[in-house]
Amino acid sequence: MKHYVYVLTDNNIPFYVGRTNNLKDRCYKHKWNLKRDFEMIVIDTCDECDIPFLEAFYITSYRQKGYKLINNKKKLRFNSRASILPTKETRRFFKSIQLELNIVVEKSNDEILREKAEKDLFFQNLQKDLKIFLASKA
Repeated sequence: MKHYVYVLTDNNIPFYVGRTNNLKDRCYKHKWNLKRDFEMIVIDTCDECDIPFLEAFYITSYRQKGYKLINNKKKLRFNSRASILPTKETRRFFKSIQLELNIVVEKSNDEILREKAEKDLFFQNLQKDLKIFLASKA
């Protein structure tokens, strides 16, 4: 089954990263709970075993780039369901970047907007690298 990692944005500023296997239903639930306008953008897709890893990866990456997400600040784990474990290659990749991902920099919204072009390029390259990595382990 196909799973999605998505970001909710308000005026092109990300405020939430999530995962789902049903975009329509998840969007409806967010509209019900948040009661605010937003855009839902799919930023990645993968198999179920890697989806918790990718969600944690994107949450940490967005926070590292200075976005203030409303996601819970609990410890990010890529095996949130005991029955779903990431592949060995995914675990190894996560460990190799873990130190970098634990750095969180708080920035003002003005600084975030000034660096938007740089961040967009960063996430485009990151997504390409992840797709190449996941394809190489298949």
